[in-house]
Amino acid sequence: MLKPSIFLSKFNRTFLIYFVSYFLVIIIPIIVIGSFSYLVSINALENELSNSSGNSLIQIRTAIENTLDEIDKLSIQTGIDARIYAYGNNTDSNYFLTELLDLTRDIPSKNRNIQSIKMYFKTNNMIISSSGILSAYKGEIANRWVENSGNTSRKAIWLPTQSIPNYDGDIDKVITLVRSVPVNTEKKLGLLAVNIHEAKLSQAMENMKINSHSAIYITDDHKNLISGKPLNTDITNDRSSEYINKILGSGNQGHFIAGINKTPTLVCYAKSSYTGWIFVSETPLTYLTQKLSFIQNLTFGLCLLLALVGIFISYLLSRTMYNPIKKLMDMFKSQPDSSNTMFEAKSRDSFTFLSGAFQQVIVRNKDLEKSYYSSLPVLNERFVLSLLNNKIVDSLEIQSQIDFLGIDFMYPNYCVVLIEVDNFAELADALTLADLNLYIFAIRNIAEELLGTSFKFLSAEVSESRLAFIVNIPDENVNTFNSDITGILEQIKESVSKFYTLTVSAGIGNIYHEMADCGLSYRESLNVMKYKLMSGTDTILFYHDLSDSYKIAYYYPEKTETLIKNNIKSGDIQKVKEYLNEIYSNIKSNYSVSYEEVYSTYNRLLDASLSVLSDSGIQHSDIFGENYIVYKDLAKKETLDEIHLFISRLFESIVSYISSIDKGDKNIEKAMDFIGKNFQRDLSVESIADYVGLNASYFSRVFKNVTGKTVLEFITLKRLESSKELLKETNLNIAQIAQKVGYNNVHSFMRFFKKYEGITPGDYRNGQ
Repeated sequence: MLKPSIFLSKFNRTFLIYFVSYFLVIIIPIIVIGSFSYLVSINALENELSNSSGNSLIQIRTAIENTLDEIDKLSIQTGIDARIYAYGNNTDSNYFLTELLDLTRDIPSKNRNIQSIKMYFKTNNMIISSSGILSAYKGEIANRWVENSGNTSRKAIWLPTQSIPNYDGDIDKVITLVRSVPVNTEKKLGLLAVNIHEAKLSQAMENMKINSHSAIYITDDHKNLISGKPLNTDITNDRSSEYINKILGSGNQGHFIAGINKTPTLVCYAKSSYTGWIFVSETPLTYLTQKLSFIQNLTFGLCLLLALVGIFISYLLSRTMYNPIKKLMDMFKSQPDSSNTMFEAKSRDSFTFLSGAFQQVIVRNKDLEKSYYSSLPVLNERFVLSLLNNKIVDSLEIQSQIDFLGIDFMYPNYCVVLIEVDNFAELADALTLADLNLYIFAIRNIAEELLGTSFKFLSAEVSESRLAFIVNIPDENVNTFNSDITGILEQIKESVSKFYTLTVSAGIGNIYHEMADCGLSYRESLNVMKYKLMSGTDTILFYHDLSDSYKIAYYYPEKTETLIKNNIKSGDIQKVKEYLNEIYSNIKSNYSVSYEEVYSTYNRLLDASLSVLSDSGIQHSDIFGENYIVYKDLAKKETLDEIHLFISRLFESIVSYISSIDKGDKNIEKAMDFIGKNFQRDLSVESIADYVGLNASYFSRVFKNVTGKTVLEFITLKRLESSKELLKETNLNIAQIAQKVGYNNVHSFMRFFKKYEGITPGDYRNGQ
């Protein structure tokens, strides 16, 4: 047996530290990797189960939504039926009641998922059922959808599952879709309820799920169970309510682990934007741990084996590493540096010695790091922005910054050149922020490369669309600077146009002999850019070219505005364009008209045109749409030519629309002639409006104003007039006459005839 003294002499303190370190470095990863592998296996299975359950749930949601969409479309189709409108406005008519009963009776046969159809009318507080029953609403449980539906003036409402009796007296669970009717009119006369078999939706979900362990159900945001059966049948209790609340506060779809009935359970959910429902699947995870028991035992055995191997490898590595470290210390001690003696005196072991030695390296690295950061380009840009915005005005402070940043400005001549991307507002609407930044970066590179061939400069991005350059001008180039910078800017414009299909404009301030005056030159370049409104895009402007001698007083043309309004009303677009051209020419010839005066003039012209529409009872949305803001579009125009073209086209649209209204009588005559020739067919307002080329709602309004009757009333009277002629002048029987005037059902024709004439068709033919 080895004595401790012999052991310690052979394995000194440094060696033991290395051995323990290597052992820990080896054994800890083995434990971590083993544990991680086991957890990864569980997570992999959980993720696979989550993905498959999530995909299955999305497929189920899609299938259910498709089914509900078919039913919703059927409800809309029912809601636009004219018989609803007719009965709602005349609930005393037995004829219209019979027609409505025929309508509701046919609907359940069109979709096997529909249990029943009911309609409620506010006028008489009556409910019409697809079973043919007409009853007064008294708040029965089966008809609670009337009061539970709330305000359905804008959209359909899906109500939670409820139990109602069916036609045989048995109890059915149904989901109810409630919609205000009629659908195609602003006046809401009642409600349409479509009762859907909950059992068929539940069975469809059961048939589509891929895991027999899973439970799938649908709930709403009030925790009402819509369909299906959860593992915990009461989703409103405290434990279930906790994870339902978590679903409500999360995104549109996802999954998490929850404890349900004291069992870890995978909960997947997918929210429906169509109905607002939440589709939930619950899968217990107990069988996953059973499948992984073999992997757990295998992982433990491998970790133990690798730990034994790690002890052997740690010994070899410690022996291998100690001698090179000792040589490194000896080498450092041999360097002619007095500080090494201090380190050696304080050192108890090699680690303390090396720590002190490398401290010197760290100090040197910090000095290098400080030097590196002081040369970053961002400091140059901050300095430029401070100069341009007059945040640095003291000459000594400016010189100090120049020396610190190492800026090589040799000449006492400075000028600010401003480059602006044309039509940037329209470009911003079409591109992402990343693309816009990329364009600005590219334009800046082009400008810096071309400017650098002739001048020294500093640059900065002063706004989203503008780049500013402080140019240092040699004394010999001051007199030729305008021509020199013009040539360079033309190259920049050409390169930008060639590579990026963009145009840029440039504004150049005056030359100053103090760097502190760069802010003044910058403000001059900003002011001169406003004159791009007159000169157009893709241009180069010098501040010194502006002269007070060009300034002529400009007054808004009140008289011309009146003439434009009169010609808009009369529909003379040529005259309107002549007056707009006159205003354009006056502004164009007066170069000193300010930026603000131009926009004020054209905004007032817009006000005038919209006032004409208002006086004519026309909404601007009838022409341009609901969300169109004409003033916002005008503000995006950067040049006078663009503004003039925009206003001319706008006025042309207004005149064209007003002129089309004046043709209304001719369109109505055309529609009446069409009805007279085709009333035997099943005509709709939309088909007649399409024939005359008008919007359906606008056509209905104009038709009523011209004829004093609605389109449906006019068609009805045409059929009545034709049937009376056939009864008097032909020997056709009643059924044949009904078919000729557009009725497929002879009983409907007889009820219609008696309503308007007071007698039956047979009595009319007999002269009673």
